Amino acid sequence: MMMMMVMMVVARRSSGAENKDDVISNGTHWSAPPRWAGPPALHNRRPPQCFMGLVEDRCYVGVDVGSSSIRAALVSHDGRIIAAAEEAIHIWQPQTDHYEQSSDDIWRKCCSTVKRVTEGIVKQRVRGIGFDATCSLVVLDENFQPVAVNKDGVTERNVVMWMDHRATEQASRITATAHRVLSSVGGVMSPEMQPPKLLWLKEKAFGQTRGLLEVHSLDSPK
Repeated sequence: MMMMMVMMVVARRSSGAENKDDVISNGTHWSAPPRWAGPPALHNRRPPQCFMGLVEDRCYVGVDVGSSSIRAALVSHDGRIIAAAEEAIHIWQPQTDHYEQSSDDIWRKCCSTVKRVTEGIVKQRVRGIGFDATCSLVVLDENFQPVAVNKDGVTERNVVMWMDHRATEQASRITATAHRVLSSVGGVMSPEMQPPKLLWLKEKAFGQTRGLLEVHSLDSPK
């Protein structure tokens, strides 16, 4: 079994678009950049999309994977929100202190919100995409397929949410070791952190866990 720590995302569409964006997206008119006249035969034609590289035409997508929804936004080069979208993600609470989600559900909503905010624009205008997310635990097998984190064996529910406190006892045991690395987290291990959750899965994963093959943190580099 492989554990992956993930963080994820933002979204909503604004009303109306500036004339410049309308022209670029619907292709009805195009004016060549001042420093490029182009071959005479192209003067009255829209150039290939590879020429759409002016700084003011560039935009970016931001995705926020929150606790209960995925939010995406299309943002101009100067920080204006051009479009935004939001879609809810499901949360299961099978018992007290257990909160679970589906990585497939999260990914589907990421894809659909990004498609919604980029609909109707020239795709080459999008110069970058960024994600942020909660620090939840995604559990996959060696074939990258979801593994259940619940006693019901429902593989769709393969995410242990950040706010899940099932590993409270494991967190206390880790704190009791007084290991020097605990100094970086105030000397106390929280059940919302990943180590106690990994230990819980190792000890309590209802016979499914054969061992931890890999642990990946998708945190941004410092």
